[in-house]
Amino acid sequence: MLKIKYTMMPPEKTPHPQATPTTLPPEFDLVQKMTDASFRTMDQDLSLEICLVGLTKQLGGQGAGILTGEAGEEWLLRLHLRSGLSEDDLERLSAHCRAELLAHQEGTEKILISRSLIQEPGYTEQPPALTPWTTFPLQAEGKFLGLLFLDLNHQTQLPVSLNPVLHQLNTSLLSIQNLRGLLITDPLTGCYNRWFMDVELAKFCENLSSTAEAFGVMVLDIDHFKSINDQQGHASGDHVLVGFADLLRRGLHKSDAVIRMGGDEFLIWFPRERNRDLHAFGRTLLAEVEEKCRSPKNPEGKITFSVGLVIHDPSQEPISKEQLLDRADHALYTSKRKGRNQLTLWTPELESQPWLWSDVEGRLPDEVQRLQAQITGLKAGIAKDQDHLVELLTNILSIKEFETGLHSHRVALLTSFLLKHLDLPEEEKTAIHRGAMLHDIGKIAIPESILHKEGPLSEQDWHVIKQHPRLGHRFIENQGFLQTAGDIILYHHEHFDGGGYPRGLKGEEIPYGARLFCVVDAYDSMRANRVYKPFMPRQQAAEELQRKSGSQFDPEILDFFLQHLDEIEKIGRWES
Repeated sequence: MLKIKYTMMPPEKTPHPQATPTTLPPEFDLVQKMTDASFRTMDQDLSLEICLVGLTKQLGGQGAGILTGEAGEEWLLRLHLRSGLSEDDLERLSAHCRAELLAHQEGTEKILISRSLIQEPGYTEQPPALTPWTTFPLQAEGKFLGLLFLDLNHQTQLPVSLNPVLHQLNTSLLSIQNLRGLLITDPLTGCYNRWFMDVELAKFCENLSSTAEAFGVMVLDIDHFKSINDQQGHASGDHVLVGFADLLRRGLHKSDAVIRMGGDEFLIWFPRERNRDLHAFGRTLLAEVEEKCRSPKNPEGKITFSVGLVIHDPSQEPISKEQLLDRADHALYTSKRKGRNQLTLWTPELESQPWLWSDVEGRLPDEVQRLQAQITGLKAGIAKDQDHLVELLTNILSIKEFETGLHSHRVALLTSFLLKHLDLPEEEKTAIHRGAMLHDIGKIAIPESILHKEGPLSEQDWHVIKQHPRLGHRFIENQGFLQTAGDIILYHHEHFDGGGYPRGLKGEEIPYGARLFCVVDAYDSMRANRVYKPFMPRQQAAEELQRKSGSQFDPEILDFFLQHLDEIEKIGRWES
């Protein structure tokens, strides 16, 4: 399925004459904005919109478009138009995009196009005629990523100055898609994970129209799964989860999605319910799991599960993701209360009888403990997923700048060691460690020509380098769990006497974690071999730290650091 989405760019206003600071080349500025948007939102939509606007502005043509694959079999065409086009021209442009996709992607089935005109131009009475648009395949590492469509404005080829932008677009798309694949996949079962559900199901519900066809959601929970982990071990529990997920995937359409919501709870999302008996499908699934799913340590014991099913018709009423999941949960809990190994279809009558699915006051103490254990497990799972995300971001930095990636892992190990000897809350220790891992993440937006430059950096180079704390902080500022870690990223180049950057903070105005990490970062930078300078021996590096006590470094933290220098050297494994 191919969706088309396009926006209109209003005519540029002539700015008032004013003094303007020195700016980076427009191509670099465009790449930097694309990268910034990608990491702040973890979504390629904003990054691609910035790319389209920037390319249209620089080429001066009618517009630009990017075609990329979405979830399932769908393709999305994002169009940015500088001026309005007639309906016939839009049809011709859509047909051109469809033909180019079929030419570049074998096996593509029927393509459906839906339009969403966000803004009428309003400033042209007669739409101009459609000019020829040029197609550029988007691909990296042999993988087809999509198509870029540009009105070159009577030019015969893409200007050489924009080749880096096209290269960066390919690289960014591949990185974003690979990262997204890791972030939306449950590593144990291979199903989609909770993050995928939160984003895609919410988006699906928000975009439903009253003419959309009915769809279904099925929530499934393995009965007595905790006892399998407790009595047979987590390895057996993992075996059951993998086998259960494999059975869920059988008999599904390609557009359906199996999602592991957490622990032993799964969700099957049926975007199109037409001509399908989901109730019968659920009963068949109950029988198959009871017959085929087994624990390796108890092959005679049957595995059962309970199901809550919701079939929703958008023509009757709109629905949010939260309402949908609440209904599915109520149906699931009803199945549990009826004795488990059952399927319950949600109905308005069920919602009006809450005693069927909710009885908090009547729950037994052991059931309350079970629920508390589930909450504890979910919290542990969330923390693990957050650490995995931090590791992924660090690995992305390593791909661009290998030495910086090694440096990040080393200083994280050193910081963790020092934190063991400090009386700080565990939450603060975790945040400081994550900040150490991500302190240089802003260097993703720094040109490789500067990062890999041999010899001294120029004044302009240093001006660009000094932007990385702000860029890194902007990458993660919308991730709530990284808020405290963001202090390390933003302030790790501040000096105790106020002579650092980016804000010139002084003394205890600088967060404690940033003051601690400043010492660790500086010592590793001196002891490690770099492209632009050799390593510094231990004694000389320690003397350099002491020389800057009270100016660059907090004296108390520096004394604490030097007390553990022998252990630090063992962890760092630098040359003598």
